[in-house]
This record gives sequence, C-alpha cells and structure tokens, in this order.
Amino acid sequence: MASSVLVARLCLLVAFVFHNLQITRSKQVCDVKSCGEIEDIQFPFGLKEANQEPQCSYYPDPSFHLLCKRSNLTQTILTLPKTEDLVIKSIDYEEQTIQVNDPKGCLPKRFLHNNWDLSDSPFTLDIARYKYFNLTFLSCPSNWTKSTGSPRIACLSDNTGNSVIVLGLRPIDISSTCDVMSTALVPLPMVDMPQWPFWPDLNHDIGLAWTQPRCSECAVSGQRCGFVNDKTSRVGCFSTPTKNQEEEVAEDEEEKEKEF
Repeated sequence: MASSVLVARLCLLVAFVFHNLQITRSKQVCDVKSCGEIEDIQFPFGLKEANQEPQCSYYPDPSFHLLCKRSNLTQTILTLPKTEDLVIKSIDYEEQTIQVNDPKGCLPKRFLHNNWDLSDSPFTLDIARYKYFNLTFLSCPSNWTKSTGSPRIACLSDNTGNSVIVLGLRPIDISSTCDVMSTALVPLPMVDMPQWPFWPDLNHDIGLAWTQPRCSECAVSGQRCGFVNDKTSRVGCFSTPTKNQEEEVAEDEEEKEKEF
C-alpha cells in the first residue's frame, strides 16, 4: 500500500516537472512576426513596435531589433551603427544570411558617397557569394555611353550625363571623355565578374551574414532558436510551438498592445 502511494506521488511529481518544463520551453519560443515582404521574422530578429518580450530578439545586439516602416511601401528596416538604414528583402535562417538594399531605391548612390560601413555590427558581407571590387564612378556624355553600350546607372543619371563604373584602371580613351566622380569598394555578386570592365546598375540586393547567435542548426532541424533561459545569453533549439501555443502567445501580445 505504501509503495503504491509512493509510486503515485512520484508519477505526479514527474508530470508536474514535465508540465513546467514544457511551459518554460514554450516561453522561449516567441510568435513569428511579419512586415511587408518579410513574413517570417523570428529570433534572433524581432520587431520594435510589436511589444514583444525582450528575449524574443537577440537583445545583446540592437541591430537584430528591426523596424517595420509603413508608408507607400511597407519595409522591414535594418539599423546599423555606422551606415544609413537598409531594407531587408529576405532572411535565410539556415544559412544565417539576409538580402538587403537601399530603402530609397538607389544603392549605387551610397557607394558613390562611400556610405557603406558594416563595422561594429553583427553583419559582414556574405563572402561565399559576394566580393568587394575597387570601382571608379564616372560621369560620361549620354551619346558616348550609348555608342559604346556602357551600362548606365539609372538612379544617378540625369539629362546631361550618365554614371558609368569601371573595374580597376580606366582605359586611356575614357580620361578625355568622362569625369571621375569617385572610387569605392563595392560589394558585387561573384557571378557578375565576367561583366568587367563595365558593370551593371548596381541596384541588386546584397547578401550579409551573421555568425552570432548561432541558430542555423535549429532552422535546419525545423526548430526555433531562443535564449536557454532569462539569465543567460546562450541560445538553444526549441520545438516549434503548437497552433494553440502560438494563439496563446499572440493573445498575450495583443493584451500588452492594448495596455500600451
């Protein structure tokens, strides 16, 4: 009789611990957010205006806290310490990479004015697919660029001339025809390398990568990444919450928004 009672109590204790463990694990997994083109904003990223718990994004680095900018075009904005804001076009959690561009639609202008600096941020150029090239920006007459078939940079061109970029040393005949505007290190997809000495519009998206926090294994295994607990910056993988759990998290966040 005593042994039966003991076994029953042990079973209750195990069930209680397991239940609390499940609650703790579910708390580490936050609701997935969306903004514009990005429909899967999840840890290590979070949204500033979503009233999420601090642990829903990698709070040790504020660059992972994104802004959802709503105007004529809703954009997911990435803020970095030493360069102007960028718009995120896609996020790959398995590769730990993002595709970014200029929110105003003229990425070449940033390179022209050397407004591209990833230092002091958690992001670096995705060196598996991109490489820096030393390019020269030139302002050339419209008739010259048309006759030579040189690619023009649309967002930097006007009625009097076009902007053309040249890889490395400038050909001699260009020096008497075009004016040098600037030289800069420009990140380009390595698949475009055969296009030198002239390069295309430069308005393509650019791939950036992050190494910390390391969450790729979670994405590969179909799990979510999050902090192990509230007292450490270590991250781990957690089972994807059930539909009911996601609804409960969404309801909690809605209540917080109302209170706010």
